[in-house]
Amino acid sequence: MASRTARSRCPRSAHSGTAGCVLARRLAEERNLSILLIERGDARDNWLDKTPLVSTHQFSDKKHSVVLQSRLRGDATTEIVTGKGLGGTSRINGLQYTRGVPGDYNAWAESGRQGWSYEELRPYFEKAEGHWSPVTHAHYGKSGPLQVQAPPPNFKFGVSREIAHAAEKLGFAICNDVNDARLPTSGCFLLHLTTAQDGYRSSTFRAYLPKHFVLAHRENLHICTKTIACKVEVKQSATGTLRATGVILQGTKPGSSTRFVAARKEVVLCCGAITTPQLLMLRSPSRLGIGPANHLQQVGVPVVHELDGVGSNLQDHMGCSDVATYHRL
Repeated sequence: MASRTARSRCPRSAHSGTAGCVLARRLAEERNLSILLIERGDARDNWLDKTPLVSTHQFSDKKHSVVLQSRLRGDATTEIVTGKGLGGTSRINGLQYTRGVPGDYNAWAESGRQGWSYEELRPYFEKAEGHWSPVTHAHYGKSGPLQVQAPPPNFKFGVSREIAHAAEKLGFAICNDVNDARLPTSGCFLLHLTTAQDGYRSSTFRAYLPKHFVLAHRENLHICTKTIACKVEVKQSATGTLRATGVILQGTKPGSSTRFVAARKEVVLCCGAITTPQLLMLRSPSRLGIGPANHLQQVGVPVVHELDGVGSNLQDHMGCSDVATYHRL
């Protein structure tokens, strides 16, 4: 629901990428909260978006994805693709589901992030998961909104069996459940998929913001599509503490005017690993200036708040999309 006035008020606002839809759902379940969800894309959920084999090809479709280029050392470049639309990249990704390595979460807890150990997070994984496959193990959630399909108990294709056999000969463990915290963290796995029982993709948009939920919460959940967050407005108190007071928005159509939406409680940024630091550091019409001081000064942005790590340390998994063939002698 788009704002009708130039200065509207909303307790909480967030972007509607993969995580944004989840947060909006959980916050909207509290009827005393009012949430504004902002999305630069659309709210479609048609056959093209839902069908896994087809929707992954929207990587190259500018209507449903944003392709960014990152320059590596030397002249090499790599493309970073993010989804555009409610649900973000969960609408176009490869549907692979993994909780992550328990040791990584435990390292966060050991470094002082209380509440972030694997065992402390496990109930939230189970709350999110809606495993429906008959081979699902006991440590998975069964009634969560995100539908997850377990891989078949045996390797379905001959080439998969040969890859597993080769991995085993090289000393890698063959593990039947990538999300079992008791198993080795490296080896040969078949991955779970975010596929619903009807065969369609279970994006976070489809899982967490289905039509019936949005209609039932239309009094406290407002969704503004085809809109860009240009800047987060902040104010500094007498003690020097910064507080986000709202967001300046602009429609994606050329010539759209800007509007300010005031947040009574907080602003939550869920714009992904690329756009979130961009919004904090460099987003127009006037630059915010939250991030590493040296970097901001190098590009002529006044430092509002020095915060090391913003825009740094992005890590992603490597993938190989080659078609594998084999010959047994």
